[in-house]
Amino acid sequence: MARFLHFFDSLEEKRRLSHIKNLIALAAADGHVDDCEVDFIAEVGARMGIKDEEVKRIFKHPESIKFEVPESEDEKLVLLYDYVVVMMADKIIDDNELTFCYDTVEKLGFRRELAPEIISEIMTSIGKERDMDGTLLSVALILHK
Repeated sequence: MARFLHFFDSLEEKRRLSHIKNLIALAAADGHVDDCEVDFIAEVGARMGIKDEEVKRIFKHPESIKFEVPESEDEKLVLLYDYVVVMMADKIIDDNELTFCYDTVEKLGFRRELAPEIISEIMTSIGKERDMDGTLLSVALILHK
């Protein structure tokens, strides 16, 4: 059985790389990737155990990474949270970035009509400097009304 364990490591690695690739795609949605967006994406990469060189490679070749839908609700919510942080990083909320976030809510399997409320809750929480865990608990309540 141990010979198959590498499959799960590989799948997990694909999801982590996909997370970074999607943050990069969101940052580029307004036609410009700001330094503060790059810095945050690098921080997320470090948080996820992805080496800085790998994050740089994904920036150069984002097409090399396929979108992987996170499996757990927790992973999905962390992805949405990170999206909103990237969107807000340059202090400009671009319509393309907002649409990207709304579309992602649906891609992750949540109801599209909840997207404005979910994204708004995350934005408000970030503005009030609430921690991520508290924010995501609030978002989970929105999802399960």
